[in-house]
Amino acid sequence: HVLTCFVWVNLTSAICCGNHCSRAMLLASVVLCGVFSCGLGTQLGSSVAYLSELRSAKEVAHEFEASTARFLDGLTDDLLHVDAALRNVGRGALVQIDTSVHASPAKASQSSTDQQIPDQQMPAMVEMLKGMYDTWKEKIGQANKREKEQKRAFDSTIQDLEQKKQKMNDKGATDTYNRIEKYWTRQRAISHRQYHTALKIMHSGMQRFKAMQGAMRSAIAGKKPKGSDLKALGLEASPEVVFLQQGVRHLSEWVRSSVASVRAARQLSSSLD
Repeated sequence: HVLTCFVWVNLTSAICCGNHCSRAMLLASVVLCGVFSCGLGTQLGSSVAYLSELRSAKEVAHEFEASTARFLDGLTDDLLHVDAALRNVGRGALVQIDTSVHASPAKASQSSTDQQIPDQQMPAMVEMLKGMYDTWKEKIGQANKREKEQKRAFDSTIQDLEQKKQKMNDKGATDTYNRIEKYWTRQRAISHRQYHTALKIMHSGMQRFKAMQGAMRSAIAGKKPKGSDLKALGLEASPEVVFLQQGVRHLSEWVRSSVASVRAARQLSSSLD
């Protein structure tokens, strides 16, 4: 466009010189070209501003995405830590607990050479599960707080975009704001889905951790585990014995399945780019 103006001014000058045109005509050509250039400059300036606004909106959305990603990574680390501890317990002896009401620790440990309680492993496992239970309880509070903050930011952003679209009578601006709105809507949907995945896993995990703690404490004391603990661990008590390692195996399977679920939720963010 600038080149066009340059050619137009020079062509007008040549014609005017050949035809004795007035200086007023030449001046008018220069003015018209200047007006055209100013309009073009304004348009370019607006485009740059819209692109800058789009970039800023994406950066804010990416900050929310990164916050959620860090949370999910931490949850994965927690699960892997539990899995490693359960694998270590799983290498111990088969634990059988006499379900008799009057069973004593001596009877439980001496009834068979195979009926042994790994005394050095289970107390440490109980403390680890208790610590993980408390940690996840705190993390649920953090997840709820972050979800509310992100939802509030999303609602505010969408409202602001809608107001701008109503005020601006410009296709470029409308297209830009629509792109920003579409991006934020996708980010919010993904973040909300990740939030629910994490919340479901943590609530389920806390229930299982608490049940395993109870079952292991009963095993250490040579007592019959509570029916609610056995049910939460997927165990069925026989009339005579309870196989605690079966509960450890079930919990290990749940942990590995949960790791896969959290990692799948983590990958959802990649679809934004």
